[in-house]
Amino acid sequence: MTTQSANNTDTTKSEVARIVILVILLALVATLGGAVIGQTLQRFERGPLHLSADTVGTMGIILGIPAYIQPFLGAGSDLFPILGYRRRSYFVIGYLIELIGYVAMARVQHLTYYSLISILLIIGFGGTLVAMSLNAVMVRIGNSTGLFGTMLSLQSFVPYLLGLTIAASIQAHSAQYWSIEKCALIVAALLALRIPMAFLIPERAITHRKMADEHKQQRILADKVQNDANRRSLGNALRAPGLWVLLGYIFYLILTPGINIQLYYFEKGYLLFNDYTIGLLVRWSSAGVLAGLLFFAALSRYITVRTLVWGAFLMDCASYPAWYFMHGLWAARIILLVTGFFGILYGMFLNTLAARATPKGLEGTIYSLIAAAIALAGNLSNKLGTFLYDYFGPANHHSIIHGWNMSLAVGFAFTLFGFVFIPFLPHWTRSKLRLSAGKEIEKEELADQN
Repeated sequence: MTTQSANNTDTTKSEVARIVILVILLALVATLGGAVIGQTLQRFERGPLHLSADTVGTMGIILGIPAYIQPFLGAGSDLFPILGYRRRSYFVIGYLIELIGYVAMARVQHLTYYSLISILLIIGFGGTLVAMSLNAVMVRIGNSTGLFGTMLSLQSFVPYLLGLTIAASIQAHSAQYWSIEKCALIVAALLALRIPMAFLIPERAITHRKMADEHKQQRILADKVQNDANRRSLGNALRAPGLWVLLGYIFYLILTPGINIQLYYFEKGYLLFNDYTIGLLVRWSSAGVLAGLLFFAALSRYITVRTLVWGAFLMDCASYPAWYFMHGLWAARIILLVTGFFGILYGMFLNTLAARATPKGLEGTIYSLIAAAIALAGNLSNKLGTFLYDYFGPANHHSIIHGWNMSLAVGFAFTLFGFVFIPFLPHWTRSKLRLSAGKEIEKEELADQN
């Protein structure tokens, strides 16, 4: 769905280097923060708050609200710069909001279900602004160089590399010994470290100061022309049926019943793993993900668009049967290794497909639209998965293993129906061109849109 615009400038090696460094640093700090508070938050929800798996699934849908509105935030970033910047300003504002949320979590006395949701919504809104800004820059540079898949792999590689080494130990230790208030303060300190990284975002300020009157008028006119072009491009993109079919395809594959939430309940209730063991199991899933990321990073520029479409569908189908064999510690290790490998490839394929569908100059809007659909589908997926688990399991006086197996069976059948979208996808999604042939793919997208 790529369109030509005034943003069609050549990407320099310096811009690529800066965004790569930014991705690495952000992923490093985010992973440490997630390791500190992630499982501790799960423990708090399951322990003091006594939330069921289905309630946690409902909570996830509510907490996804900031992600659902990110197309509007992205449109604001594309069309209305703040202090002369379309990405940096939104990036900094997002981190400040996140910081406020974690400080509030650490300071509120006697966290309740509703106060926790309120604080997590604040944190989610800030995180959405940060993610939207970073994704927009990655898509712009990645599509023009064919390196989006590589950058996406790098963004995930760092967390899982740390998960394989120190992050798993940090997660296990914090979940076992630290309070949620202490974890929130540590994460707040880590967030403060990330704010100055905004200067790594490769972006020219939109400013008219220190210019001669003639040049100032020319710059103002150029900026107006750019905004008008972006608005026309946005209208054309939203009227293209192919974008909505592709959006529906991605949404459906993500919507298929998830197992992320009930996996924790299954490990605790049926496999009888403690929090420390569950934390250490992260190393095995991280090893599988790392292998998948290395595989994708090495081959991403040589994969065709058609491979992205079919690969995502087939890997989604294959994931469900694997979980049937999770009946012990070693089985859990092997299955987490295998599902980690194919699961990350599935995610890389869908996100790369979303990036290819994003027009130039509208990286904040269209990619955010698809990201919002992914977020909504992901939360509904978790809710659907936990509903199936509770319906066929403990909530209706069945065994835990019965609920687990039935949720997997229904999930597999649900996924198979995703095939019906494929014949109606835009013509460019059938392309045999490699992703490295970015210009040629753009021509096919333009011809299909026209």
